[in-house]
Amino acid sequence: MKILCATHSSRPFMEARCQLNALEQRFADRELINLPPLESFPSVEKAVPHTGSLTLWEIVETGFLTTLRHLATYDPGHKIQSAAFLGDKLVVYGSDRLEVLAPGFEIIRTISDPWLVGGHTVFPCSDNEVWVTCAPANAVMKVNIVTGNIIKRIVLPEQFGCGYVLDPECNLHDHCIPTDYQPTHVNCAVPKGDDLLLTMWIQGSLGILKPNGTYHEIISGYRGAHGGNWHPYRENIVTLADSPTGIVCFFNSETGELIHRIDTSSKWLHDAQIIAPGIIATSHGDDNIIRLHDENSGEVLAEYDVEPFGKSAMFVNAYEAGSSWRNFLSQRTTENTLIESERPELHLDENVIITSLTYSHFKDSNDEAFTSLRFRSKIPLRMETIIVLDTIKLFPGNYIFEAQAEPFKGSVSIGMLDMTKKNWHSVLIFDSARKAGQEIVHIPKRSTFQIVVAACNQNRAALIDVELIGLSLRKINRDKNSPTFIVSIMNSFKVRYPLLSSFFLNTRYKR
Repeated sequence: MKILCATHSSRPFMEARCQLNALEQRFADRELINLPPLESFPSVEKAVPHTGSLTLWEIVETGFLTTLRHLATYDPGHKIQSAAFLGDKLVVYGSDRLEVLAPGFEIIRTISDPWLVGGHTVFPCSDNEVWVTCAPANAVMKVNIVTGNIIKRIVLPEQFGCGYVLDPECNLHDHCIPTDYQPTHVNCAVPKGDDLLLTMWIQGSLGILKPNGTYHEIISGYRGAHGGNWHPYRENIVTLADSPTGIVCFFNSETGELIHRIDTSSKWLHDAQIIAPGIIATSHGDDNIIRLHDENSGEVLAEYDVEPFGKSAMFVNAYEAGSSWRNFLSQRTTENTLIESERPELHLDENVIITSLTYSHFKDSNDEAFTSLRFRSKIPLRMETIIVLDTIKLFPGNYIFEAQAEPFKGSVSIGMLDMTKKNWHSVLIFDSARKAGQEIVHIPKRSTFQIVVAACNQNRAALIDVELIGLSLRKINRDKNSPTFIVSIMNSFKVRYPLLSSFFLNTRYKR
């Protein structure tokens, strides 16, 4: 099972501080001389008051389509920056600590060090060792996650400036050096063999640190850059997220030649990583989304609103999880097999916005057929109606209204609209964090209802791409001789009333 690790910050995007001109003015012609006393700086808790979370997504490859499926969220209450799998261990790097987690997010070990402050990324270099960045210390460190020992502590080359000269016991937890007094603000260190690919935010520099301490610069001047990485499938190619311009850059690692670029139209492209052959994942701090692109054309293949997990998306990285983690995470997903079927009938409201539809059935592990509906909007939507199902007449009583959905882009609501009173009896909301919903509904007298699917993007208009997997309305009936299901479009992935299955369809992407 291949897993995308994504991190999220409680700090919202601040456009004025993230514009290229603002960064140029902030860091141009700096001279790190006459520095304030180290003791004048606040603690890391005050310097980094934000929190953050980690989400784990299964990378689902079906031949013609690559998608993400949200599996789990880890929110410990402190600022998470990056995460990596090392077999059956998950290493989570926060702003002031390393955590080693067993399946179920059980903390095995918490690692601390005077320099382990203001970090950004963690990348494995062996079964038990990782490289981490330590921006306030202007350093990278190799850490043994079993013993907690610091194996190597490397201060970046003096060609970028010296800043504060620190000994290993200098505690930056108590006095965290701000970005403006750091020589590089190193934010990424990715090993490949004995080489270490470094990304320096202030200089916009991408280069290779050799084992002998020499530094080979690939490019510089991409002010505000993040997430440099080796291309996993192409030799001598490295990638870089040019954050303020929203461009993913591909460079020759030996010559520095710009090979290729993808314009994501983001005002803050925090990270970009190749997660599968031909597929690149991008995290957008401004729109707070994660996208999957075709590596060559730049075409957006899928988009995920990650607002439920934080105010801005940060780093993304793909790993093979160990068997124990796979077992834990596999309990959170259901595998389905696609089978072609004939086109069913569909009743749509005049305002429906649906395109590129093909029709399919699915079957579950019990070989019982069930249907699903998938739809995409042509334009960004906010609260508009997407689809209206047939009218339903209900007798007085109590009902269970439930649904399951897989949102790939945006958020949707599924509600019961009382056609007589023109009010909502029940509304279920689905987004990246909420895939299932259930509500008990009391109907006081005989009424007529419609099931309505609508966009539910409260903060901003967004494209909609949602698969409606299950939808049912069941009467809570104490009379064993009466039918329990008044309407059952889908329940527990099984069609109970075939005539109602015509409300569901599936659409494919181009890939």
